[in-house]
Amino acid sequence: MRILVVEDDPLQREVMRRELAGQGHDVLAVGDAEVAVVAHAQTPFELLVIDWLLPGMDGLRLVQRLRSLPGSDAVFTIVVTARNRPEDLQRVLDSGADDYMAKPFDAASLLTRVRIGERRLARQRMHEVDREALVRTQAEFRRVIERSPLGVVARRGADIVYSNGAAARILDTPRGELIGANFFELVAPEFREVMERRAQRFDRSGAAPPPIETVLVRRDGRRIVARVIPVTRATYDGHEVSYIMIEDVTARTGAERRLRMTQFSVDRAAESILWVDSSGLLTYANAAAGDLLGYAPVSLIGRRWHDLDVDADEGQWSPWVAKLVSTGTLRYDTRMRDRNARLVQVEISASALQFDGETFVVIAARDLRERDRLRENLQRAERLASVGSLAAGVAHEINNPLAYVMANLELLSEGLVRAPIDATARTRLTELVDGCIDGAGRVRRIVGDLRSFARQREDATGACDVHRALDSAIGIADNQVRHRARLVRSYGPHAVVNADEGRLTQVFVNLLVNAAQAMPEGQGDEPAITVTTATSQPGWVAVAVTDTGVGIASELVDRIFEPFFTTKAQGEGSGLGLSVCHGIVTQLGGRIEVTTALGVGSTFRVLLPCIEQQPASIVEPAEFVAPAAAAIGLRVLVVDDEPLIGESVRRALVDHDVSVAHSGADAIMMCERSDYDLVLCDLMMPGLSGIDVFETVRARRPELAGRFVFMTGGAFTPKARSFLERHEGESLSKPFALKELRALVARWSVASVNAVAAGS
Repeated sequence: MRILVVEDDPLQREVMRRELAGQGHDVLAVGDAEVAVVAHAQTPFELLVIDWLLPGMDGLRLVQRLRSLPGSDAVFTIVVTARNRPEDLQRVLDSGADDYMAKPFDAASLLTRVRIGERRLARQRMHEVDREALVRTQAEFRRVIERSPLGVVARRGADIVYSNGAAARILDTPRGELIGANFFELVAPEFREVMERRAQRFDRSGAAPPPIETVLVRRDGRRIVARVIPVTRATYDGHEVSYIMIEDVTARTGAERRLRMTQFSVDRAAESILWVDSSGLLTYANAAAGDLLGYAPVSLIGRRWHDLDVDADEGQWSPWVAKLVSTGTLRYDTRMRDRNARLVQVEISASALQFDGETFVVIAARDLRERDRLRENLQRAERLASVGSLAAGVAHEINNPLAYVMANLELLSEGLVRAPIDATARTRLTELVDGCIDGAGRVRRIVGDLRSFARQREDATGACDVHRALDSAIGIADNQVRHRARLVRSYGPHAVVNADEGRLTQVFVNLLVNAAQAMPEGQGDEPAITVTTATSQPGWVAVAVTDTGVGIASELVDRIFEPFFTTKAQGEGSGLGLSVCHGIVTQLGGRIEVTTALGVGSTFRVLLPCIEQQPASIVEPAEFVAPAAAAIGLRVLVVDDEPLIGESVRRALVDHDVSVAHSGADAIMMCERSDYDLVLCDLMMPGLSGIDVFETVRARRPELAGRFVFMTGGAFTPKARSFLERHEGESLSKPFALKELRALVARWSVASVNAVAAGS
């Protein structure tokens, strides 16, 4: 077949010429549209491959120009372009081209489209045979056209004077009604003017214009796509008429359009698509497959599937394809080797397809790395959730014994001041007790971190100045920081976030202490910790804590926010600090990012959403000191299942009448028999809980309900959390310091005095 290639790029022009010539075609390859016009005018080619973007005349104008030349009606035209929008495809088809091929193309695609063109030309040659038969004799002509599968009409001016049966069937109109009808009224209005001009030129010159695809309207109004082929001018019933052949191509045109659009979609599909022939060679790969494996899609063509799928058995390929043909589709996981010899875990969906008598395997490969990352994140979240539930219970169990340990230590410290012992012994014992109190305080802080980590509700939030929280944190961590590094502040514009200032300060304290502890002893250069704030992203504030410490190994970075994981030496950290920070920041709608390098240092970056509101001025409450003259002794009931807590409270409140109940049932009974000014009730107790005691007393003696103050070492059940959120009274967190307990009781004592005075 004679083929003309018009491509201005010398390399692509030579590639197409070589591939087509290798298939036995007679190929002329040129780089200029005008040269192409001259060459085709001299000896028309059967198939044209034209690049859209050409110097001077572009490819679409060249198609139209060549279509107007004599002998171009039987030419199959393919337009090649890098444009890939659907409207571009429509323009190509509207220009008169027969097919479309997107750049970059591969040899297989080019040869496939040429094969389609050969088939189309073969059909056209069949039409030529029919046309030659028409011009033989009147009788032979009538015999042939009556049997022709194509519609044939004879037109005199605008009127139809003859129609064969095929034309009547195509137009869904009885032959008798077609005779005498206006031919151009069968053409859709938008194409009628073009058809009339072509007909006038045909009638005037006698030279048949090239075939054209147009839209005809049937008697019932349905529209069909038809290929209208002007054949010849001849005599019919003594009059000169124009013979026209009509082929209904509605189904074929729709199928070809759908095929091109399908290929367009597959080429740009997000999932990797590959075609493998029956011998195991790749014949097609879309862009996603190239991205997955690191190749240009065209460079994958011709590779063996077994070179990519490392788990495939080359010896079992043929039986596997046979099984695929019988079963339809197979799905499995495997590993593919990319361009850099790395293994990529993928999920394969393979199907068998018969095309042109050959069996192909269509493979869709989905990258499983993202799925595995999501699964790891889900597993990490599940671990955090289970650890959080465990931490809530552990915190409650530790807080109860810790409460009476701390209370007794404080009582012991107070007793030593009055003990009849010499000063040296008192000093020594006081130091020992203070050390115990400090250790108990450290345990209290760790348990507090556990409770913060396990907390399932959001704390009360409000407008919080980020710089003020930072300054508070720097003041708290100053003792840790100043002995190890120089601290540098670099604050940007003021930013306000919706947060609890104490909790946000806790985040910054943890980050500052971690930064200080990352500084190695005896560092040569002066170590520094830099605190930076910025609002570079609209609506967000970023707080960065940067150190010049030892850094974190890359394999450990993903674990640093896990609870109880720490890189510090034993005794230097509980492994909860960053977990608590992560939880607090996440609750506030923000996130924590970390960048680190061994021997260089780390930067922890907290990003929080800003709010417009300015923080209200906060007045720190002064420590309550009860006036000595106003204080009166109270009748106090302590309800706690831990006997030592009750006894510790009794000893601490020696100026008051303190009774102790060790169970909920005892507390209810005592409240029914006696009157109390204050009830200190544990929230979580076995059997009857503090909630049960409160509800029962409120029902039986409602005047006592307002005198309940709940003590809690951690409300870790949904019922307890919900109750505390609804309860309007006070609560006291375990373990509490004696000054907190005494201050609370003193407030109630003063309130009692005021109530008596008001009543009198």
